[in-house]
Amino acid sequence: MRWRSMRCGLLTLGMAIGVLQPASGDAPVVEPSSKSPEVGRLIRQLADRDFATRQAAERRLLSLGHVALSPVEAAATSSDPELRIRARRLAIQLRDHCFEQRLAAFVRGRRGLSSETLPGWEEFQELAGDAHASRRVFAEIYEADPQLFNLAFAESNSVDGDTNHWRLPPTLETRAIALQRALSTRRNRKQDRQQAVAAALAIHFIAAANPASVTPRTAQSVTQLARSELVKPAKDNDALAGAIRSVMTTWIVGSQTEDLYALSQMLKLAEQLKLRDAVPFALAIATGERAIKPNQAQFRARALLMVGKLGNQSHLHRLEPLLDDQAVCASQSGRAGRQAVLLDVEIRDVALAVMLHLAGEEPGAFGFAKALAHSDRLFALHTLAFRTKIDRDEALAAWRSRPNISDAASVRLAGQEFRQLR
Repeated sequence: MRWRSMRCGLLTLGMAIGVLQPASGDAPVVEPSSKSPEVGRLIRQLADRDFATRQAAERRLLSLGHVALSPVEAAATSSDPELRIRARRLAIQLRDHCFEQRLAAFVRGRRGLSSETLPGWEEFQELAGDAHASRRVFAEIYEADPQLFNLAFAESNSVDGDTNHWRLPPTLETRAIALQRALSTRRNRKQDRQQAVAAALAIHFIAAANPASVTPRTAQSVTQLARSELVKPAKDNDALAGAIRSVMTTWIVGSQTEDLYALSQMLKLAEQLKLRDAVPFALAIATGERAIKPNQAQFRARALLMVGKLGNQSHLHRLEPLLDDQAVCASQSGRAGRQAVLLDVEIRDVALAVMLHLAGEEPGAFGFAKALAHSDRLFALHTLAFRTKIDRDEALAAWRSRPNISDAASVRLAGQEFRQLR
C-alpha cells in the first residue's frame, strides 16, 4: 500500500526506542513443519538443488498468504543455510502481504478480519462512526504506524495491568519529534503530504485516546504536530477532515495537561477550525475551573473571547461570576497617545462584552466604543476598555438589572436604559 515506506521507517524507529523487544541469544534451530502437506512440501522445496523448483515454491507460498506465514517463520530458524535464508526473505514478504490483506478485509468489513484485528478501532469508531469511509481512514492511519497502535491498545498480561503504560508517553513524543524533523528536511512536501497526515493523525488519535498517559512534553509535541500537519486537511469536506476534527475535539476537551504552551496551542486549534464542541474546554480555562500555573489573566481572557466566538446563549450563566473578576488582562499604558487615557482591561470587561454578544446585543451600546473585531477570536482584547470607572459601573449595573425575561430581549432593554442614562 501507499504507506509501506513510512510504516517501515516508523517500525525501525520503534525498535530503536525499545518498543519492539530485541531478540535475546541465538535463534533456536527449528525444522520446517506444517499441518498442511502442501505447505510442508513447498517449504522443503525452498532448499531444493534445482533453482527453478526453489523459485516456484517461493511464488506458491507467497500466493498462499497467511496460511503459509507461521510455517515459513519457523523455517527461518532452520539449520539448513539455503532454507533459512530463503525463508527469512519470504517471511518478510508474507508479513507485508498478509498485512495488506488484513487491512483490505477490514475496510470491506469482513467478519473475523475486521475490528477484532485492528487495535484502537472501537475507540475510533466512537468518534467517526462505522461507515465505509471511516474504515478507510482508520486503515490508513493504522498502516502509518501499526506498532504504535499495538503498544497503545494492547491488553497487558501483567498483574497490575500497567506494563505498557509507562512506555507510551516517550514513544508518542519520539514519534512526533521524529516525524516533524523528517518532514522539515524533505524537499518535495507534496509527495509526502498524505503519509504525513496519516502519521500525524495516528499520533494525535492515540494521545486523545490515552489522555492520562500524556506528559506535558508529549502534549506540546503532539499539539504542535497537529497544528503543522492537520489544520489544512481538517478544512476539507471529506471523511478524513471529519475524523481529524473529531479527534482534535476529543484531544482538546479530554486532555489533562496543565502546560500553558500546550493549552495555548489547543485554543489556537479550536479557534482556527471553529470547533464548537471544544467550548467547554475554553469555559473551564476562562472560569478558573481548569487551574493554570501560573494563573494568567490574559490567557483566561483569550479563552473567554473564544467562548464568545463559538458559544451560544446557553453559556451565559457560566460567565456571570466573572463580572466580579478584576484581574487585569490588558494594560492601556502607552496606547492612548494624544487621546484620553483608557482604563486597563479587566476580566469582567471581557466577560461583559462576550455576554452581550452572546445575548444578541451590540457591546457598543454599553460603552464599549473602541471594540474591534478579531479574525480568530471575537474582539481584539485591548479594545475592550472603558473610558471611565463610571462607564464600567453603569454598564455592569445595566446588565445586572435587566428584567427577568428572555436573555436577548432583556439585554436590549438594559442597553436602552444605559443609553438614556448617558
